[in-house]
Amino acid sequence: MIKSLNQVNSKKKKVVLQLDFEEPFSSYHPTINQLIQEEAQLVIIGTLEGEISLASWMEELESMSGRPVNFLTHSLFEKSLPERVDRSLAQNQIVLLENLAIYPEERRGEPVLAQALSRLGRVYVNEAFGLSYLPYASINHLPDLLESAGGINFLKEYQAGEHLSGRPLTAIIGGDRIIESLDLILAFLEKNDHVLVSGKIAEAIFRVKGISPGKEWPDERAVKLINRIEITNTKLHLPVDVVTGPKLLDGSYRRVFAPGEVRKEDDIYDIGPETIRLFSEIIAQSPALVWRGPLGLYTWPEFSRGTKEIAEAIANQPDIFSVVGGQETIVFLKKLGLLGDFNHVSSGGEAIMRLAAGRQLSGIHALSTSKLTG
Repeated sequence: MIKSLNQVNSKKKKVVLQLDFEEPFSSYHPTINQLIQEEAQLVIIGTLEGEISLASWMEELESMSGRPVNFLTHSLFEKSLPERVDRSLAQNQIVLLENLAIYPEERRGEPVLAQALSRLGRVYVNEAFGLSYLPYASINHLPDLLESAGGINFLKEYQAGEHLSGRPLTAIIGGDRIIESLDLILAFLEKNDHVLVSGKIAEAIFRVKGISPGKEWPDERAVKLINRIEITNTKLHLPVDVVTGPKLLDGSYRRVFAPGEVRKEDDIYDIGPETIRLFSEIIAQSPALVWRGPLGLYTWPEFSRGTKEIAEAIANQPDIFSVVGGQETIVFLKKLGLLGDFNHVSSGGEAIMRLAAGRQLSGIHALSTSKLTG
């Protein structure tokens, strides 16, 4: 069981708070506010790919928390770091540490990095749900060293994923994250009722299966995964028609074809009207649904119909328990005014999809097996 903030003693204690700096900070406000009300002393950490400095988030943290933020760039392994942190905390400051991605030990999941972090606090709170499937040392080993809890948003995400897991479910997978999506398709096909696939993922499947022979050959990792997918599986639903246009995308024309009839000089930019109808019929019969990734090039009005009409099909079924994740999909739904029609909007699209597919997330496992108490 993952402890909540109310189940750990953080009052007037040093709390190491992990955030996902790729997600909107508004998600973290309830957790930060509660910890401040409990007079906790906050040491904020985060791992952001690309070794980008976290200094640019200082102003946003100060605005949200109402406290000054001291950004420390000193090495985690420096002996004097705990003293530097304590001096800042004694002045009622929040301490923000530099991006943990600069440490190879973090990316490799080495416990020594978590041990260095554990010197800085008494309690660990994880609000980085979207990183829970990654092998980072902080996420996977701090719960072994400090009393630990999931933040308020983290637990909302976890509960939504658990609500989806192990029940009849339709998964909608679009976008262009081919490798991750193919892995998810295989997982969903093992246990769920329907998997609706579009975007670059469907195009890669068509190419490898010989349906669209003129298209670019995918990455070999993708080919290996696609070879494990049986396109005759009745749970798998690929587009039966697609909207195409010129490769240069000059807007000169758009045409609807069956996937096997797409011309070499054209690219696929959306699902066609027959696919929209078939997908909508499946959605109407689904008790639960999880969706990540637009179904076409939604940023172009002429290629946004598929994503728009599938969103409307979900919104028109109030009895469905619906979860959506992925920033592109969320932004488009917000623009349409349909975001409020979903039961849960996930800030961790990949993590929520993996959880719904029944995959174990190492960060969740670490929190749920932590036995330490304050």
